[in-house]
Amino acid sequence: ELQHSSLDVLVLFDKIFQYLSTQSFGKGHLTKLNQIEFIPCKEKGDGILHMTWHKPGEVYFNDRGTQDSDLSAMLFHGVTFSPFLASIGVRSELSIHDIFRLILSSPSLV
Repeated sequence: ELQHSSLDVLVLFDKIFQYLSTQSFGKGHLTKLNQIEFIPCKEKGDGILHMTWHKPGEVYFNDRGTQDSDLSAMLFHGVTFSPFLASIGVRSELSIHDIFRLILSSPSLV
C-alpha cells in the first residue's frame, strides 16, 4: 500500500498539472522542464508501492494514471493526461525505443 503522504503528493501534483494547463509558458521554460525529474509516479518494488520522480520523457499518458492490471503500466510509468504535461514531452504511447531500453536495462522485469 502506498503511504498516505505519497498518495497526497500524487493527488496534489495532478491538480497542479491541471492548473498549469490553463497557463501560458515560453518555449524556453518548457524546454528546461523537459530535463527535470518532477513528475511523481507510483512504482512497485519489493512488493511495496513507492513514489518516484521522473522526467517527462520517462512517462506516458494512460486513462487512469497507473493501472496495475495492464502489463505496460506495470513496466512503465503512466500519468493522467494534462495539456501541460503534453507540452513538455509526456507521450501518449510507448515507443519501440522505450521497450528495447527496458529490455536492455532491466531484463529481469521483462
